[in-house]
Amino acid sequence: MTVTRRTTKKLFGSVALAALIACSACSSPSPPSSTPTVATLRQQFLAIIRSTDATLAKDTVQGHLAQSNAKYAVAFTRAGSEIGALKWPGTMQPQVKALVSDLDIMSNDAVKVSKAAAKSQTVEKNILAMATLNLKLMEEETAEKGAANALRHDIGLPPVTTTTTANNPSVLGPQG
Repeated sequence: MTVTRRTTKKLFGSVALAALIACSACSSPSPPSSTPTVATLRQQFLAIIRSTDATLAKDTVQGHLAQSNAKYAVAFTRAGSEIGALKWPGTMQPQVKALVSDLDIMSNDAVKVSKAAAKSQTVEKNILAMATLNLKLMEEETAEKGAANALRHDIGLPPVTTTTTANNPSVLGPQG
């Protein structure tokens, strides 16, 4: 079979058109992953707060600071991880990162308080070390409160009015 020049041109034209269609389909950007609405993010955030509050509220015995602070550390880490895992819009990412960072710092500080509290509290240097570490944790809570308030503002929630050290287990603030 002999292919004429005209047939060859048609054939190449068809192949070129098919290749162009295929390439344009390959090079078109994939649809953006959908970011939840602010209302959805607010509900997801509140669910994390409720869960964290419930965990912290279970520990009502003040005489067991080593155990309490170990539990707090786990709760702070979990809250930070869950908040960081939500699909936040780009405009809220700085507030999210600040809050997650503060929760991680609080978790680390709570571990340090837990370890210090486990040491004999009849030795003055142990008492002072634990008190110093506990004050550091309380100071970090103030930073966390500011970060939480910035994010809460973005999702339409009122600011935090209490901290974990003020007889209220809410780290991230009241449930709004």
